[in-house]
Amino acid sequence: MFQDRPSRFSAPATSIFTLIELLIIIAIIAILAAMLLPALNQAREKGKSIKCINNLKGTSMTMDMYANDFDDWLVPPRGPIPEIESRWADYLVKYSTGYTIANSSFDPENLRRLTPFRCSKLEFVGPETYATAKHTANQVFGMNLHLYGGYAFTGALITRRAIKRTKAGRETFSDGNCCIPYATPSATVLFADTIRYADKGYQAWMFFGGDLAYATMVHSAGIVNVSMLDGHAKSATLSELRTKSKFIPDTGRSDYGYFYDLNGNQYRN
Repeated sequence: MFQDRPSRFSAPATSIFTLIELLIIIAIIAILAAMLLPALNQAREKGKSIKCINNLKGTSMTMDMYANDFDDWLVPPRGPIPEIESRWADYLVKYSTGYTIANSSFDPENLRRLTPFRCSKLEFVGPETYATAKHTANQVFGMNLHLYGGYAFTGALITRRAIKRTKAGRETFSDGNCCIPYATPSATVLFADTIRYADKGYQAWMFFGGDLAYATMVHSAGIVNVSMLDGHAKSATLSELRTKSKFIPDTGRSDYGYFYDLNGNQYRN
């Protein structure tokens, strides 16, 4: 009787993962993904914030070129003719490209032309979202109304007033220039990301008087994107804006000057 012997050609033994081993590997992958996801989200948000700063820089440069070409005059927040509800972005688009923004139109070409004058972190919204969205140029960076005398200067008409660049921060208005350092263009806020929480939308100008309708958007804890009268743009802390730029009036009232993030969280420090 012959005894079976193992063949030298037989397949080698293979190692097979057990169910427990597979579960351990899956758990490790899940843990690594959970650790990396916040970092990826943070990097994505940082990229959006940088894009907003670049747009702010470009907006300030366009305003600067406009002032150079028009005897130092800055574009007013809103058009001087009440029947034509134009915003400052309408003028800068026309000046820089020759294109005319069609009022109350959500034509794709209008949106494309306005995109460089707004924060890419925000989405264009239609009039069904809030009333003032009927004008696409309303959804751009907010212009600091205190440059023009503050909202109290002549009521709503202040948004139609034009000033010279060299006069900004040198004139005394009825609001006491609460948000403009005297004759300091590098510390004077011209534009910033603006959110209109009173109507769940955006606004093309801003001022601080305890009004939710003209609040400034915070990108991360205590950080706001701004561009200054001298043309440079940056991310600034609320503390820096309060002390160096007078941008947040230090009145001692906690309800004076609103800052929000996109989730509606309010910042006061």
